[in-house]
Amino acid sequence: MSRLPKPFTVLRRGDSKTFQFTLNPTCGLPTRICREWQRVSFQNFPDALAQYRNPKNKSAAETGVYALIQYLKSELAQGDIPHTAIKDVTVGDGCQNLPT
Repeated sequence: MSRLPKPFTVLRRGDSKTFQFTLNPTCGLPTRICREWQRVSFQNFPDALAQYRNPKNKSAAETGVYALIQYLKSELAQGDIPHTAIKDVTVGDGCQNLPT
């Protein structure tokens, strides 16, 4: 029986005592959001999760990533995660800008 993949990976940086993480699509978030949180430092956490920014060990780091996943899911449900705007995009020489 194969193991289920973790919804994220946490790595300790070799040059310092800090951690970085990557979200996997198995966490339930869209692939676009998982790509944005690829090899990210804990210092990039939103202000609402400031208490998780400096994990002392891997266990604390994993707890912080679980909290981030829940935060991003709630933001996504509310529609607060920004999407890339299609503004001022042209195709060819004679085309007009796409409506927004």
